[in-house]
Amino acid sequence: MPRMFTKLLLVIVAAGTVASGLLVLRQRKVETIHEISRAYQRQRQAERTLWALQADIARRTRPEALREQLARQRRDWRPIPAIPSTLDAPAERGAETLEEPGR
Repeated sequence: MPRMFTKLLLVIVAAGTVASGLLVLRQRKVETIHEISRAYQRQRQAERTLWALQADIARRTRPEALREQLARQRRDWRPIPAIPSTLDAPAERGAETLEEPGR
């Protein structure tokens, strides 16, 4: 009888350990999901702020108002030259990729 009681006690302790381990994992999952949700909310708020700033800049920088302001300053303003990027350059191998194999 004491041997059976020891086995039963061992099974109960093992089940309790497994159950508490599962609870810890579940809690970590809930916390991780909460952190992801908060990060998403911060990202959305940053996007809204960016959109509001872009709209404000667009309202304040009408082309005719800029020209008037530049004329009042009496400075020699020149446009910034566009620097060609690699995205604007034609692909060197573009024609090769469109050819059929075996040609």
